[in-house]
Amino acid sequence: MSFAIISSFQVAGETSRPSSREQERAGLRRVPKSSPGVPSSPQPSAATATEETTALKEECRLFVDKIAEFKKIVGNLIELVDQLAKATENEKIKAIGARNLLKSIAKQREAQQQQLQALIAEKKTQLERYRVEYQTLCKIEADQNEFIDQFIFQK
Repeated sequence: MSFAIISSFQVAGETSRPSSREQERAGLRRVPKSSPGVPSSPQPSAATATEETTALKEECRLFVDKIAEFKKIVGNLIELVDQLAKATENEKIKAIGARNLLKSIAKQREAQQQQLQALIAEKKTQLERYRVEYQTLCKIEADQNEFIDQFIFQK
């Protein structure tokens, strides 16, 4: 039985499995050269075999070209996905860095606030000490002025 190959081959397939008729149209299935009900000749002629071989070569070349184009498209897609993954990873690292920086700044502010509160407490203590010292000195001054006044009046 001799076979003819249909030359409308498609690489881009459908989502479901094509029927036999669709496979024949797409060139995925070889159909008998003779029509139904007509017996096929036992040996094809040399010219027919050459034509079939030429058609098969052309289909193979088209198939290889389409596979090469598909490979190129897939390569570009993989490259694009890799670039997007790298960009995403970089943004992720930037976000983590920003978050860590914010945490660090918050800790620094908290430490600075504690230092300032300690300084305020120290200054309040110093102020109270100066206040007491001032009151003591005022009392001493008053006592000395009183002593001077008494000394002057006694003379």
